[in-house]
Amino acid sequence: MKAIAIASLLLGGIAVCSAQNVMPIDKQGSYSLGFMFDYFSPSGGTAQTSIQVNPAYFVTNNFSIGIPLEWDHESGSDFTSIGAEVRFFFTNSGNGPQKQFQPFVGAEYIYSKETGDPNDTFWAGELGAHYFVANNVAVTGVVSYGQDKFNGTNTNETEVFAGFTIFFAGK
Repeated sequence: MKAIAIASLLLGGIAVCSAQNVMPIDKQGSYSLGFMFDYFSPSGGTAQTSIQVNPAYFVTNNFSIGIPLEWDHESGSDFTSIGAEVRFFFTNSGNGPQKQFQPFVGAEYIYSKETGDPNDTFWAGELGAHYFVANNVAVTGVVSYGQDKFNGTNTNETEVFAGFTIFFAGK
């Protein structure tokens, strides 16, 4: 029920902001800071909290590099990770106004460590988009599909993330 209420508020905010004249600032030399949060509590299971922060830099108008950071907590266990990420944006021309909806493809490599367990690595491809609700704020959605290697075992994983990204003007 909480998820439906939060989704409704986000969609309402997007609808209101869509009527405004938004001019995104993401272009060569700018920076961004993305935030994604997750709380998962299965019935009869253990609750898990996840916080992700993704600082990034636009090398060109269409290409950014980032350093995704994550912290997860589950009863008695903490999980931290750091990685590298690249993204290619389809609609950033650099000449004239930027688009309010900006889809992208990307790739990421994540190195993780969990309390008391061996290291974990994750390679993935990403498909996502920023939808600007203000000149420097976007609602962000990402779907990634990749391979997780943990304790000598490889597994394929699909992950879905939602959050927001704040952009800072560069040069």
